Amino acid sequence: MQRTNRRLTAIVTMLALVLLAVAGPTVAETADALRAKYVFLFIGDGMGEAQREIGRRLMVAQAQAEGKTLTEAKLRMDRLPVRGLMTTHSANSKVTDSAAAGTALACGVTTNNGMIGMTPDGRAVRTIGEIIRDAGFHVGILSSVSIDHATPASFYAHQKSRNSYADIILQLPASDFQYFGGGGARGWSETKDKLARQAWQAGYRRFDVTGELLASLPPAQKIWAQAEELHAGAAMPYDLDRRATQPTLAGFTQSAIQRLDGENGFFIMVEGGKIDWACHANDIATCATDVLALDAAIGQAMDFYAKHPDETLIIVTADHETGGLKLKDKADATALLGQTVSADVFAAQVARLRDEKANFADALPVVGKYMGLTDLSEDERRQLSDAFDASVAAGKRDKGLYGSYDPLTITCTKIIAARADAEWGSFGHTAQAVPLTAIGAAAETFKGDLDNVDVPARILKAMDIKVQLPAAMPAAPARPAPAPESDESATQKKAA
Repeated sequence: MQRTNRRLTAIVTMLALVLLAVAGPTVAETADALRAKYVFLFIGDGMGEAQREIGRRLMVAQAQAEGKTLTEAKLRMDRLPVRGLMTTHSANSKVTDSAAAGTALACGVTTNNGMIGMTPDGRAVRTIGEIIRDAGFHVGILSSVSIDHATPASFYAHQKSRNSYADIILQLPASDFQYFGGGGARGWSETKDKLARQAWQAGYRRFDVTGELLASLPPAQKIWAQAEELHAGAAMPYDLDRRATQPTLAGFTQSAIQRLDGENGFFIMVEGGKIDWACHANDIATCATDVLALDAAIGQAMDFYAKHPDETLIIVTADHETGGLKLKDKADATALLGQTVSADVFAAQVARLRDEKANFADALPVVGKYMGLTDLSEDERRQLSDAFDASVAAGKRDKGLYGSYDPLTITCTKIIAARADAEWGSFGHTAQAVPLTAIGAAAETFKGDLDNVDVPARILKAMDIKVQLPAAMPAAPARPAPAPESDESATQKKAA
């Protein structure tokens, strides 16, 4: 009887093992297979909840103006199913700047305003870009502002001051990241000979690109691509000012995906940096348009996610909110459709009026043409007349009323916001918590209340990279630069 029982036990055990083998991988194996191999981090600089919402309402208004019906009136960033709310303070202020916020998102450390990739006491710490690179993944850093600006710099540089543009950009070649794209470099003029040499020796090929050239960059192991035509601050133009031949943030995102896709996997950070600049100027139409430009870039990531849903993680958030934007009950973005240029471009028209010693009657057609302000009410006309006198006749700039901006320009943007039933609270950053949305592998870990320092640690965990943040810098450079080549490639005709 005992012998029979032992035989039955052996048979049952064998059958169980067979069934387990047929059933598939274990929990541990499944977790490993579903780790995030491809990670996108989208940062809308200055993009709070209201900025997202006005972008959505502009999308709807544009569709209605074109006679289209939207099947889903949501931005791509708001279709992501996992939602969190993120706090943004710095070490020395309740209101962060982009350097401290970028460092929190890149390094997992709360630092002082103005500091890049460092703790408050000045110790350099590794960024997740550097950690992910050393784990064997490819890395891409994209921004609509200069690549040495606070947010993108936080992923590859370590400086006590965000304003040390020359020192920041000289750290780009040593990053060994495979792709940089978008804006130019504010530190270029100070460093161009040394920087060009170091970038070439490190294997980078630098290109000034149109939209067409971006889609057909010549082969290179490491790319540094920037928009051929740059605006103030070495940034890409606002999307409202962009000509059809100029590259978009979505185009750079698509290019980075094409370059970095492969067995290694990748991490791509994409910043919509000029959302913040538009909010500083209280320019609601330009802000909303740049939110849509970032959303189009997110669309490229969503297309990639559709092909690799089990291995892709997409996160969309902000470094902070700018402007204290509030949308009232009847907020309607239809009022934004008449504005055809950014406040920056319009301010140049105001300067021309000043140079020509124009009168208010001369200014009204310019206001109508570029800002869409026609059919003025008596109060709107009075506001514009007073601002014209301050701006053109007297050349005044009352910081309390106009920030550091041109009075006529700011008054136009204020009227447009009022027509849209929206209002601005300031010209600066605020302490508001910002939304975070996510989808894909390990996305659930970004749900609920977070601080900005939580984000990079959870990205590393999602990618199964076991490094504790903040992580100290290595004693010596992780990778030596490759030996310099003898001459430049013939394909680099447009290289700076």
